[in-house]
Amino acid sequence: MSRDTKDIRIIEQLNKDGRLSLRKIADRLDYSPSTVGNRFQRLLDDEVIQSFRPQLDYGKLGFSFTCLTQIKAEAGRQKEVTETLSEKGYIHSLYQVTGDTDIIAICKFISRERMRENLTEDLNQLEGITDTKTNVALDAKIEGRPVDLSDLK
Repeated sequence: MSRDTKDIRIIEQLNKDGRLSLRKIADRLDYSPSTVGNRFQRLLDDEVIQSFRPQLDYGKLGFSFTCLTQIKAEAGRQKEVTETLSEKGYIHSLYQVTGDTDIIAICKFISRERMRENLTEDLNQLEGITDTKTNVALDAKIEGRPVDLSDLK
């Protein structure tokens, strides 16, 4: 479902600060509080807004190893493998993709040892996975940034 400019402006305010009250958003946008409240509820009901959680700096929490792992799955088992992988706590993001790879997992680890354990002793042992290739990120230039919504206006 497409969103109008009012919806997009409300989302942009929440992207800037997810702790803003609906009244504060209404004041900033010069909308009535009931308009913001109704639209916010619709965004929740339509699952456009899926949750509220803090945006963490994982490096400051000690997760100093980020890996991007390309995964090939046996033919016809991509969905099954993706469902199994989605339960792994070390996987930060998971994508089914086109091309030579079936799945890309972005993983976060607190140590080189945990990375090795999870990637070699867990991930590579999962049934349905035929091959993996892992790159370790040297530096995060952008991570978790909200997407610019101006194209929707």
